[in-house]
Order: sequence, then structure tokens, then C-alpha cells
Amino acid sequence: MCRELIHDFGCRAVCGEMKARDCKCNSTQHSHQQLLGIFGPGTVLTPAPTASIVAPTNNGAVSTGFVVQVLAGSQRGVAKVELYLNGSRWMVLKGAGFGPNGQTNPSTYTFYTPQTVPNGIIDIDAKAYDDLGLGVGSIPIRVMKGAPCTNADACADNQQCIEGKCVFDAPEGELGDECGYDQFCKSWTCLGDGDKLCTQECLTDEPTSCPSDFECLRTAPTGTAGYCWPIDGGCCSVGHSRNAIWMHGGLALLVIGWLRRRRR
Repeated sequence: MCRELIHDFGCRAVCGEMKARDCKCNSTQHSHQQLLGIFGPGTVLTPAPTASIVAPTNNGAVSTGFVVQVLAGSQRGVAKVELYLNGSRWMVLKGAGFGPNGQTNPSTYTFYTPQTVPNGIIDIDAKAYDDLGLGVGSIPIRVMKGAPCTNADACADNQQCIEGKCVFDAPEGELGDECGYDQFCKSWTCLGDGDKLCTQECLTDEPTSCPSDFECLRTAPTGTAGYCWPIDGGCCSVGHSRNAIWMHGGLALLVIGWLRRRRR
């Protein structure tokens, strides 16, 4: 039975007839990845995920730390839900947990936006992904936080003011490129100890979860969750040690996956 959807890499299930046991090759099995490696991608027959913004209301006013609630569901289960502000990803939440009857469907995902979101006109969009990586966006809404910006001084670092909205440039960073902030990277993830690099989530026991010239480094001493890292260690290999990735990546997972879901 599928216990958990892992971002972008499908569903990993336990083996066992009457109780859980280790599979022959690993502690769990990943049939989708195995079949994909043998036959290649096929045609998806199940419906795409759904996502809709239920709060705040369109054309409403919001304040610092405003809350966005997204209703998302999928027949295959939701792997993650992303929140976009003015075209750039700001936050991501892991899919709802699985129970005896599968994943609660649909579920409400609550985003508590950081205080660093600048004032101005804000277009809000959300995107839900299933375990195959198929993502579908919501119908965007527009809200007002404070007054429309008039220049970049009113915006966050690396943003510019365009027609009253604080926006980032389109992401340019490829995997392994040096970066200073998440929205520079096409993967929306910038991590590292010292000089940072654009990276993406991966699984240490799934060779296809990173490009061939990258390896998946764990974000903790145990478990399979990790981030893709250049095999040669990047431009500053001393500053990007495995231990540094464990510490920084582990902290990043907490920040991205848990602190952003903190309760009021």
C-alpha cells in the first residue's frame, strides 16, 4: 500500500502480505519508477489534479502574514501544493498524509505567508501535483497588500516594481548554478553552505532522481530524502561538504516543509 507521496518521484510502498516487511531490493518498492525505467513514459489515464484558492477572496485586501488556503485533490493523491505570488514560487507544502483508506481527497492546504512579502498588487496562484509529477494550476486571484509599489525600493531584494506589483525576473539558474535566492533557480530551490547552488529534491535510492552528473546527498544522516549536488562538489567543494548539506538541507526541509505550516 502507498504510504507517502514523495515530491516529483511518485509513490513508495511497503511490501508484506499480513504485515510490513522489507522488499527484495530495498526496504520499500517503487513500481512506477521500475516500470518507467523499462518501458518509458506512457499515457496518463487518470484525471489531472485540481486546485482552487478558497481564501483570501478575489480583489480583497490582505495584511502582513496573510493566509492563503488552497483546496487540492487528485485521484492518485496529491504529492505537493505550490504557492505562487506574482508568478514566482514562494512556498510549497507536502501532500496530505495517507491513512487506511488512502489520502483525504480533497484537502485544504494552509499557507502562512512570510512577512517578507512586500506591499503592492499581488496575483496569487496555486498548483497541485500528483505522484507522477503532473501539475495543474488554480484560477489566479488578485489581492492588495498596502498600496501598489511605485519603485523597486518598496520591493524585496532582487525584485522590481512593474505596474504596482513587486516581481522577480524569470528564473535563469540551472541545476548546479550559483544562486542567491530560490526564485533565481528554475527548480525554485537554492541551497548550500557558503556559496549556494541551484538544486532539486531527490531520493538517495532512486538513481534517476538526479541528472547523471549529479549525486543525491542526504539532508539527514538517515533516510532517503536529499538534494541533487554536482558530483565534483561544485566550484567550492570545501564549502559544500556532505555534512554541510546534511545540516543546511535538513534545516531547509524544516523551513520549507514544516515551519511554513506553523499554526497560528
